[in-house]
Amino acid sequence: MAVAYSVKGAAKTAAISEQTVVMAIRNGELIARRVAGKIVIVKRDIKSWLNSCPDAMAHLSSNLGEEDAS
Repeated sequence: MAVAYSVKGAAKTAAISEQTVVMAIRNGELIARRVAGKIVIVKRDIKSWLNSCPDAMAHLSSNLGEEDAS
């Protein structure tokens, strides 16, 4: 089963603002899914998105290997 995060959890895990996550979703850069009435973002999608960002942000994806779902 995939690890999934809320917008708040994704932002905390990636060490970025919630607004950055929301803008990435609105711009179609990050996929959010509705599961059981909640919006979630799958860990692999966050990692892929961070890896596609400029090098200044790419190092943040290492945080995703250490935390569980929020």
